Amino acid sequence: MNTTDKIAMAALIFSLISLGWQIFAWWKDRTKISTRSSFYTGNGVAPERYLPSLFVSIAVDGPRAVVLRLLCLRFEDGQWSGTYIGDTKTGTRLSDGGHFEMTMSGEDLSTSDDRGYFDAVEIFFKDSLGREHVVKNSRENLIKVRAEEREFYAERKAQRLAEQAAKKEAQASDPLITDH
Repeated sequence: MNTTDKIAMAALIFSLISLGWQIFAWWKDRTKISTRSSFYTGNGVAPERYLPSLFVSIAVDGPRAVVLRLLCLRFEDGQWSGTYIGDTKTGTRLSDGGHFEMTMSGEDLSTSDDRGYFDAVEIFFKDSLGREHVVKNSRENLIKVRAEEREFYAERKAQRLAEQAAKKEAQASDPLITDH
């Protein structure tokens, strides 16, 4: 191996180290975005029971700011619907350490149009660059909200039917009670 080969080998190694450093610096400079969702059960027993809800949040960790524009719901057919976050023109700017959070109930997690009624199957945030940030565990937690919601309304219906039956029974036993 002559001197020219040694210089070429040193230059190759130096350029590979430089390339590695540039990739590391680029990766370190990226904004890291974390999303999460939490399911909150409707505590209590009817009639004091509350509807279940879903808590969603997004946090930014990194040197670059992110501008959130929409909180979106994706439906089974792949279509999506969004609600603006903050001002419709500029959105909400989240810088290093910034976060946005929101609690949603069952009625916030569906939509309807002339084709029918649709339940969301996934939640995601959309930023000003058009990137989608899917909320972790949103699919699982949406299923939990729907299941508990059905249970809630079934309890409500059973309670209402029991009240109506008791009222009819009271009316049948006492003819002076009238329904106003």
